Amino acid sequence: MKQTALLLLMTVLAVAVRAQPPDVPTLVPPTPVSWPAATSVLEPQESAVARILRDGRVRVGILYNAPPFSLLNIRGVLAGMEADIARSMGELWGVEVDFVQVTRHSALEMLDSGGVDLLAAALAKQADDQRALEFCQSHYRGAQALMIHEDNEVTTLAQMSGRTLGVVAGARAEEALTRWQAANGIRVNVRSHYTLDDALRALREGEIDGLVDSRLTLGGVLVPGEFRILNEVLEHDLHALAVQKGDLAMRDLINRSLQYLTVSGRMAEIHNANFPGSSLPHDLVAVWQGLGDQAPQPAAFAAGIPGPQQSVVARLEQGQPLRVTGLESADPNAAESEKRLAAWRLALAQQLEMRLGTGLQAVAGPAPDQLAAGSADLAIGVSLDWQHSGRVEFSAPLLLHGERLLVPADSDVDNFRGLRNQWLGVLSSEPGSDQRARALAESAGVDINVFTIVRDEDIAWHLLVEGDLDAVFADSLTLLAPLRSQPSMLKLTRRCPSCDPWYTRNWLGLALPANDPEFRRRLEAALKGMWRDGSMAQLLAPLVPEEDIVSLALQSGF
Repeated sequence: MKQTALLLLMTVLAVAVRAQPPDVPTLVPPTPVSWPAATSVLEPQESAVARILRDGRVRVGILYNAPPFSLLNIRGVLAGMEADIARSMGELWGVEVDFVQVTRHSALEMLDSGGVDLLAAALAKQADDQRALEFCQSHYRGAQALMIHEDNEVTTLAQMSGRTLGVVAGARAEEALTRWQAANGIRVNVRSHYTLDDALRALREGEIDGLVDSRLTLGGVLVPGEFRILNEVLEHDLHALAVQKGDLAMRDLINRSLQYLTVSGRMAEIHNANFPGSSLPHDLVAVWQGLGDQAPQPAAFAAGIPGPQQSVVARLEQGQPLRVTGLESADPNAAESEKRLAAWRLALAQQLEMRLGTGLQAVAGPAPDQLAAGSADLAIGVSLDWQHSGRVEFSAPLLLHGERLLVPADSDVDNFRGLRNQWLGVLSSEPGSDQRARALAESAGVDINVFTIVRDEDIAWHLLVEGDLDAVFADSLTLLAPLRSQPSMLKLTRRCPSCDPWYTRNWLGLALPANDPEFRRRLEAALKGMWRDGSMAQLLAPLVPEEDIVSLALQSGF
């Protein structure tokens, strides 16, 4: 009887920890964000990095029954994507990996008590998640989707308005369906089922009009010719490892390791082994500047729990302005792309000012130095760079730029291999681009002719009027202007159907004081509002290709 009561108490506590404030969409920009009460969480006394260094092992809390993420197989060996990632990280760090079985009810308690150093428990993160943990970068992107009868003529989710949709009780589909209805102003009848088998029976017998679950789950039970899955998704599932709230050193160690495994090709191997027939998305793991070619080591990360002397929130609540760096105006003679980037930084700062309900004060000087010294509260549009880790904390990426190829719309050129003995333009405003272009051509086994364009505004003229260039190799911030001015006559190349279209990537975001959780929570809420009401996409439109605005939203978990 005592054991039963204890189990019930643990279950209630676990559910309480997972409780979230209701998801209310921001309908009219800019809407000041309201602040739910902060979650009460025990602050860790030391980073998990300290324990790993002391013990020479990392304790990984993992599910034993969540394939393809983790599964204790018939040989008694843990298999699956997250088990493979944990082992690969252990190899990088030179430590033993101890797998500790957790359940969906005990996982957070094990993490919060220090029973495990990290969670690899098929966790899907949300931008408004208030749970007592810190999410790392995503390692898998799935989706909540809808399965219907093959003979159902519905092609969009909106056409299911007023119909009855089934979910499995307690599954993420319930929350996803609630958020989707709130965000789109559409109402459906939701029917819960105890098991997936029961939900499938109800769909088969016409008791429900559709079944919502993860695309991965639905794909496993799909009967071709009987059911089909809509291409449109309710929301994306971004799976990530998690560490204790406030343990930035451990989070940084994991994120840097994920990025290293991605660049080395190991993440693609793990993905392909566990999800046959699919490829690791090129934009899934944002690789920061300064990653280096050496495997990350725990000893390089501070083992303490840093924090500012005073939260930025305390200053703002005293009526003081938000002190922001990165708002300098572009030089009048600067390239048009630099002027647009400066305008984006200012517009983003103004949006945050309105949504946080505060004033704005521009601060000059290097962003990391000003933040670390407590002279600034926020830096706008800075490169995510490992050389500043530990001194400041970075947001998720908000803008992506890098080198691409621009060609006439009717061109057959799609990559450097297609430029054999042809003319390629580079820009005098982008030093070193001619050497990088020649190196790419050499790696493709072709010879190219390189011409330097003096003025950025002459790009379209060379490609379309003079016709003396076959392609232009430049930063996307520069190429977007001619592309947007001649959308039917110019295009960015894709390289190949499964290739990364970017030759280089530079992710920009926000920098803020390290381990100021309340300020970060408020920033994330403000950014969430911008993504959901379309303000962020509107600000990014002049700077980012349309398809990459979507990927940036996914990077942010929105």
